[in-house]
Amino acid sequence: MSDHYVPISWSKQKKIYDIILLSFSAFYLISFSILNVYLFPTSTFETIIIRGFGSLAIILIHIILSIGPLSRLNKRFLPLLYNRRHFGVLLFFVSSVHAIFSLMQFHGSGNMHPLLSLFLSNTHYNSFIYFPFQTLGFLAYIILFLMAVTSHDYWLNVLSPKIWKSLHMLVYLAYLLLILHVCLGILQLENSKIYFALLLIGTLSLSILHCLASYKESKIDNAAYEVIDNWVKVGHIQEIEEKRAKVISISGERIAIFKYNNKLSAVHNVCKHQNGPIGEGMIVDGCITCPWHGFQYLPDSGCAPAPFKEKLATYQLKLIGKIIWVNINPLPEGTYIEPVLIPNEKILSEDYFYIGWMPKIHILYQKFIKKILLVIFCMFSILIIIISYNQKHIAKSFFIFNKEVLWKGQLSLKPFPSLICLNGKDNYGNPKYEIFPIVNAQKFGADSIINDILKNQGKDNQYAIQGNYLQRDDITIIELSEGINSIQKMNSLNQFPEKIEESDGVNISELVGEIIDPKCYFGAMNPGEGKPHRSCAIRCIAGGIMPMLHYIEKGKNCYAVLVSSDNRSINQSIAPFVGEQVKIKGNIKKFGNWSVIYLNPKDIFSF
Repeated sequence: MSDHYVPISWSKQKKIYDIILLSFSAFYLISFSILNVYLFPTSTFETIIIRGFGSLAIILIHIILSIGPLSRLNKRFLPLLYNRRHFGVLLFFVSSVHAIFSLMQFHGSGNMHPLLSLFLSNTHYNSFIYFPFQTLGFLAYIILFLMAVTSHDYWLNVLSPKIWKSLHMLVYLAYLLLILHVCLGILQLENSKIYFALLLIGTLSLSILHCLASYKESKIDNAAYEVIDNWVKVGHIQEIEEKRAKVISISGERIAIFKYNNKLSAVHNVCKHQNGPIGEGMIVDGCITCPWHGFQYLPDSGCAPAPFKEKLATYQLKLIGKIIWVNINPLPEGTYIEPVLIPNEKILSEDYFYIGWMPKIHILYQKFIKKILLVIFCMFSILIIIISYNQKHIAKSFFIFNKEVLWKGQLSLKPFPSLICLNGKDNYGNPKYEIFPIVNAQKFGADSIINDILKNQGKDNQYAIQGNYLQRDDITIIELSEGINSIQKMNSLNQFPEKIEESDGVNISELVGEIIDPKCYFGAMNPGEGKPHRSCAIRCIAGGIMPMLHYIEKGKNCYAVLVSSDNRSINQSIAPFVGEQVKIKGNIKKFGNWSVIYLNPKDIFSF
C-alpha cells in the first residue's frame, strides 16, 4: 500500500455515469408518483414517497449486484462496473429517504422515541410470520450507510484492501435483509402474486448470474496442469493475446502471465488497490493496467510506477519451444525478473480495452452499453406500471387536514371520547343523535383533554370543536388539531339527554377481525392497516387513541370500539394483538350509531 493518498480526479466518464443514474432514478420516481396520484387519488404523500423510494431501492440493489457477474461473463459490461460505487452511494441516498419517511411516519410523534419504537413497538421476535420486519430494513440500512461513507478511495487506503473488501461484501447480507424486509412487510399486506413473482424473478436472476460467473471462474481454479520440479506447463504462446494475459491457478494462488512486445512476464493476479483481477487487464503505456480502477504495475518487477509504492509478487518463466512454463514459487513482491523473449512472434492484439479514467469508451463498448441502457429504461417503465397498478390496499379514506371544520354538540368521555351531535329527527319525531369519536393531534388520544374540560366546566354544557376530520366508509372521526384550544364552550342551543344510553348487550362467542387504530385507518395514513402499519398502530393506541375492531359482516365493513369490561384502560394490554387478525369474545352494545365491545384482554386470540 502506498504511504500517501492521491485522490482520483472526477473524470468525464464519472459525470456521464452519474447523470445517467440520476436521470433514470428521477424518471422512475416522477413517473411512479404521477401514476399513483392518478390511480389512487386518496394516497397520502408519505405513502407515495415511502413506496416510490422503497421500490426503487429494491430495483437498484438488484442491478448493482448483477453488474459484477455480468462483467465476469462479458467484459463489455466493464463500463458499468468501474463506477459501481457511485451506484451504491445512490442506493444509500434513495434508501435514506425511504427510511427517514418510514421512521417518522410509523414511529414519530408518539409517546416513545422513534428509534426505540422501531425495536420495542412490535416485539414478535420469536415469530417468523409476525417478525418486526422494519428492524430488518434498519439493519440493512446500517450496512448501506457503512458502505456509502467508506466508498471513497481514501477509506480504501486507510482500512486496507482486505478490510475494505470484506466490509463491502456485506452488501449480500444487506440484500438478504432487504428481501426479508419486503417479504415480511408490504407483501403480507398487498399479498399480490405479481409482487411475489417479481421478487422471485429478481432473486433467481441474481443467483443464476452468480452461479454462471462462479462456474466460469472455477474452470480456472480447477484446471489441471503438468508440474515438473516446481515448474508448471501453462500452454502455447499463441493462446495469449498481445498485451493480454492468461490466468492460471496453482495451489489456490492465481498467476497472470502477460505477453507484450515479444516478451513474457508473470505476476500475482490480485491488484493491491481493491483486489481486482490483474489478469483481466491489459498492458497500457508499458504497464499492466487493472481493469477495475486503472491501477498500474511494471510487468517485469510488479512495482507500481513512482510515486506509488504498491508491489506485486513476480514469477519466473521459461520457454521450451513454443510452450510456456512458470515456476510455482513466487519471488518477493517487487523482485525484478528479466522478461522471457519470444522469437519471431507476430503481434496480434485486440484493439479495444476499457478502464474508467480513459478519455473515451471504445465504439464497441458504447454501442453495447447504449443497448443495455435502453433495456433498463424499458424495464423501469414496465416495473413502474406493474408496481403501481397492483397495489390493492389504497382505501377511499380521507384526512382533511388543511381545511378545519366546526362541529357543535355535547362532549362525552364514556365509553370513549366523542362529540354527540343533533342530526335531525327520526321517523317518530324523536331527536336523532350522531356520535363522532375524538382523537388528539399526532399519535395521542383525547381522554385527558375531555376529562379536564368536563371536570372543570360541567357536563351539561355544549361545546364547539374546530378541527380536522378523517373519513372512511361514511364514518367521520374528529381530530383536535390544536389540542384543548380546539374546544370552546358555548351556550346551550339544543336539548341533549343527560346521557346517551347504551343498548342491552349481546354476548359474542367469536368475532374475527383486525384490531386497528382508527386515526390512521380512517385516513391519517393510507393504507393504515395490516402488519406494515402494526408498529404505528401500537404507538397510536399506546398514546391513548381508542382501539377498534374492523370486521366483515354480510360483506360489509363494520367497526366496533374495544373497551375493557372492568372499565380500566385496555390500550396497553391490547398492544400485542394490534395489526393482526384476531378472534375475540365479549359483550357488544350499541352506543348511538357506534358499536362497543366490552371484553377482557384474555379473550383475544391470535390466529
